[in-house]
Amino acid sequence: MSFEIDHYAEWVAALDKHEAELKSGTAPRWEDIRAGQDLRMALGTYKLKCFAARICQNKAAIWARLDKLDALRLHLINKHHWTLAEAREVEKEEDFVFLLHEELLQMKLTEAEAYPVRQWTEQKGYRGEFEQHFENSAP
Repeated sequence: MSFEIDHYAEWVAALDKHEAELKSGTAPRWEDIRAGQDLRMALGTYKLKCFAARICQNKAAIWARLDKLDALRLHLINKHHWTLAEAREVEKEEDFVFLLHEELLQMKLTEAEAYPVRQWTEQKGYRGEFEQHFENSAP
């Protein structure tokens, strides 16, 4: 059984989450750049979901199927030498986005992963700012 991710649904869910946060009175992260904050915030959450999906898609461990949270926790253990107890304490997406900041910066979204983000950012006029996060980005 393979692990599949609905890129469009995951992108929309991340975007909806951050739009709702901003509408509910959450302080904007960037006072000087208010337009498009929901898109910027959603990108981190979306890249995290894609990162976890990539780990889950590894079929070599035939003895176990990881869910997204366990995949992220396992990464913290293997790459950052956390203990199992420490990793299990992390539950919020925002915390994983913070803890895996460098990995998410380095990760480039594949064509399939980037497609919904490209659609949205092109439509909203933010394409150039987001292209650095895509494989095969156009100059």
